[in-house]
Amino acid sequence: MTGILRRLPPAVLGFAGTALVLAGVAVVLNWQAIGRSIGPSCTLGVTGTAAKLTVNGWGASGVCDSVSAAGIYHYSGPVPNEPVICQYTVQGARATVRDAGVLKLVGNLLCHDLAQQAGH
Repeated sequence: MTGILRRLPPAVLGFAGTALVLAGVAVVLNWQAIGRSIGPSCTLGVTGTAAKLTVNGWGASGVCDSVSAAGIYHYSGPVPNEPVICQYTVQGARATVRDAGVLKLVGNLLCHDLAQQAGH
């Protein structure tokens, strides 16, 4: 392999090096977004309601662990498919609230709390 690299013109090596550096910069600049797409996630449910809070991203477990209230539990069922009420970025992670209740009271309360945490 080193023999092939020695035969390449310097311009090709320079271009490849530049492309590699740019790819590295792109990953660093988009690290949080990458985490929200392929990073860890957790889902919390609220006892007696259809409301669920799903957090995706590198900080997901920290966000879920920081939520402590009566009736909140770690949801481990099928992927939630209730309608999305709101989405916010909290601590670098994407938090999505879903609720299928008639008035969506619990979902709207969760959204209100998330909006405050997200600075909205």
